[in-house]
This record gives sequence, C-alpha cells and structure tokens, in this order.
Amino acid sequence: MRRCAGLALLLAATFAAPFARPQAGAGVVRYHYGDNPAWADPNFDDSAWPIAPNSSFPAPAYQSDGFFWVRAQVAIPAGASDPVAIESKTIDPFPNVQELWVNGRLVGRNGDFPAHARPLAHPRMLVFDIPPGVVRPSSVAPVVLRAWDAPADNAMSLRLRHPDPVNVEFSIAGAPLLHALSSQTQDRA
Repeated sequence: MRRCAGLALLLAATFAAPFARPQAGAGVVRYHYGDNPAWADPNFDDSAWPIAPNSSFPAPAYQSDGFFWVRAQVAIPAGASDPVAIESKTIDPFPNVQELWVNGRLVGRNGDFPAHARPLAHPRMLVFDIPPGVVRPSSVAPVVLRAWDAPADNAMSLRLRHPDPVNVEFSIAGAPLLHALSSQTQDRA
C-alpha cells in the first residue's frame, strides 16, 4: 500500500508540471435521457439539453429505458502530449454500463449495454487511454458519456424515496499520472 502511494506521489511530482490536472467540472455539463448514436458526434448541438448544476442530475426515471448521455467540453492542458488519458469520475447509486467518447472517438467501455446487458459495479474513477492525435494540447475536446442504469435499479431508488442524483466529472491529463492516481484510489477503496 505504501509502495503504491509512494509511486503515485513520485509520478505525480514527475508529471505535475506538464500534465497538471484541469479542474474537474469546470466546463458546462449537459445531460439527456434516451439513446441516440448521433449524440456521440462532436459537432452535435446539445444547447437544448438541460445543464447539470455542479455536474449533478437526476438518475433516469423508473419508466424510462435507463439510458442517459452526458456531454461536456473538457480542457486539454498546455503540456499534454501523447500518451494522454481521460478520467471519468461517476457517482451513481447503482451499477451501470458506461462508454466514453472523446472528440468523436470511442475510448473505453465498462460493462455491456442491452440487449445483453451486463451492468457492472464500477470504480468511482475510470481511466481510459486516448489514442494519439485525438486531442491537442491547449485546446478543448468534446467528451461524451453514454450510460445505462437498469430500470429495476431505478425502481429500487424510487421505493426508497431517496433518488440519489448522478454526478459526473471529467479530466484529461498525462496517462501515467491518471493511471497512477486511479491505482492509488482503488487501493484505498
């Protein structure tokens, strides 16, 4: 445990200047219920979607299909150069399925969507590598999260009369730093 923490701190110190983590949730986060592959397009106009105050929004309703999408513009640090990764922090009361798109490219998935649904109890922080050339330093990249909560889980939330919101934050930084921080976070869990 100490060795992992020490390694993470060493990596953080080594990469802190060129890969400083941007403020999570600094940009506008928008969300929408339902499922439409066109929403992954980086040029999709999401201006009619509700804004998630503090990156938080209600979980899909019980009677819904359980799908929701989240879109945000995420800052790329000035010193970021390949390899870079994206960190997705999600606080969702139930296991779900997620896939993450950066600048129109699918970069990762956790679980399987319906028709063969396999929702997973996911870690609080997921880190996915971004392929070379997908983002540029000192720019902003559209980040899109597609997720699915099993409707039965939402019914449980309704029965408990405590419909916890979903909270999502994104950061893009150097891959070694984000993977080290993710490992350190998992060790504490």
